[in-house]
Amino acid sequence: MDAWLLAAVAHELRTSWVGARLQRVAQPSEREIALQLHQPGRTAWLWLAVVPGAARVHLASERGGGGAAPPPAFCQYVRRQLDGARLTGCDQPGLERLVALAFVARDDLGNPVTLKLVAEVGDRRPNVILVGPDGRIRDALRRVAPEDAPTRLVLPGVAYTPPPRPEGRLDPLQTLAVAGADGLHAALRAAWSGRPAQETGEQRLAATVFGLSRPITRALTAWAAGAPDGPPSPVPAPGDAVDPALAEAVVGLASSIAAGHFHPCLLVDDRGRTTPAAWPLPGLTHRAAETPSAACASADAAQGGQDQLQHLRRHLGAALRSRLAHVDRRLERQRAEQAAARDADRWRLMGQTLLCHLGEVPRGAEDIGLPCVEDPQITLHIPLDPRRSPSANAQSLLSRYRKEKRGLEVIGAHIAGGEAERAYLEEAACALAQAESRAELTALEQELADEGVLHTGARKRRARPPVGPPPPLSFPAGGGWRILVGRNASGNDQLTMRQARPDDIWLHAQRIPGSHVLLRPPADGPGPAGIRPPQETLLQAARCAAHFSAGRGAANLPVDWTPRRNVWKPRGARPGFVLYRGEHTLVVDPAAPPRDA
Repeated sequence: MDAWLLAAVAHELRTSWVGARLQRVAQPSEREIALQLHQPGRTAWLWLAVVPGAARVHLASERGGGGAAPPPAFCQYVRRQLDGARLTGCDQPGLERLVALAFVARDDLGNPVTLKLVAEVGDRRPNVILVGPDGRIRDALRRVAPEDAPTRLVLPGVAYTPPPRPEGRLDPLQTLAVAGADGLHAALRAAWSGRPAQETGEQRLAATVFGLSRPITRALTAWAAGAPDGPPSPVPAPGDAVDPALAEAVVGLASSIAAGHFHPCLLVDDRGRTTPAAWPLPGLTHRAAETPSAACASADAAQGGQDQLQHLRRHLGAALRSRLAHVDRRLERQRAEQAAARDADRWRLMGQTLLCHLGEVPRGAEDIGLPCVEDPQITLHIPLDPRRSPSANAQSLLSRYRKEKRGLEVIGAHIAGGEAERAYLEEAACALAQAESRAELTALEQELADEGVLHTGARKRRARPPVGPPPPLSFPAGGGWRILVGRNASGNDQLTMRQARPDDIWLHAQRIPGSHVLLRPPADGPGPAGIRPPQETLLQAARCAAHFSAGRGAANLPVDWTPRRNVWKPRGARPGFVLYRGEHTLVVDPAAPPRDA
């Protein structure tokens, strides 16, 4: 959402919804806040979505999404603070990609108090922040602690500051408000004087003007070159201006925003995808929209949330790759420490050998060679502390042995934990690669947050919408059997440990990440213990287990199967981790199972 479109939505709110009462606050997902505004005869939902790379603010007729029960902590806090409040303003500072919604609410004593709900949609960390009348943050959807971003804290009690701007860039909207059109022309002339002659219009705008997205810089350059239908400039450019046509296009843009002149529309690219815009852009087909919010809502519905899903997929993938790299570095360090500690036995041998030959050790010696207590044919060279007696030196060597032995056990436990974590992360990466729906990605996102892979705000687990694991996929198999497939680690746990029956056949690709798969007998078929499916049905389920694994693109993949009664989960194990016995192995080529007709 560029600053121009955000300005159009802010103008829509100022002219049509100031005075509306805030009736409800909802949180449909972890990164979306929805505010229900009511005026006599009409109601609308104001969306504040802060999905990284796809943040937006706009009105919609419906809230959408199931929401959380109970709602997350931030949602509950905003409800308490803005209960019955009225919207009194909507401010966008210049071409900043944020809007501050001013509400008049009541404090605990019933006195009116003005609070601001700030939606930041342009920062690398888009956020929704509640600011008190003293300018200090009361809470935020995503808290940012010093270890997350030391230059700008977003924590309760901290004075609110907007995201930092790049230095040396001119904000045309703020300059127009202070100095008028002539002043903006002069400021542009000063900013552009001395720039390289070979610099293109787009490069010049990007280097000197704040708040312009790449499509807007291209559009301004095209309008300056004579493309029709650009925002009109109220005054002609001064005769001595540098690039007068380009400056006039910038002034026209700023003037149209200041005057509230927008032509909201949907831009349509060559593949039929739509993008909301505040004004038709040169070279792109467009469809007019009734309001800026209508354009946003229409584009969001047309895309089916695919852009947001792709951003979420990339976000989760980056988090998994980062955590895997961290775990690998930690394991490499721990294995090196383990290798260094494995020679602990030599300290035991030296200590025991020294105890057996105390009478042969002269006082004050710094080292001595003695026959090994376990193999007299070997001479051990033993370092000594000349300040200690031979007996004290022996006890020191044995103490060092016991210390390194304990350290070896601790390191071994840490390595086992790291290897288990790495296996979990690989399972999660496999689930991410095969996730196909919003529900699967949202469930995986919450699972990763619960497992500490994703961190929000001050790196503490906060209340999140309780999105349960997605239900297993279900496919028909031969002879009336059914194939059930878990969709992530939590879904695998749910399927295997809670939903499975003792005589279901459990399958998993051998020694590689993948989904848990169940082969379930027909509901009306025979039910004695030990029922075995037809061989072709078992092969079909094995191909399915190979298909929903990290070896999907391979051939001749081994798949283990065993009755569910032979599968168990160790105490304290991560989601999706199980052990099994009594397995048989089938070697198959991965193949997607047929779906129900």
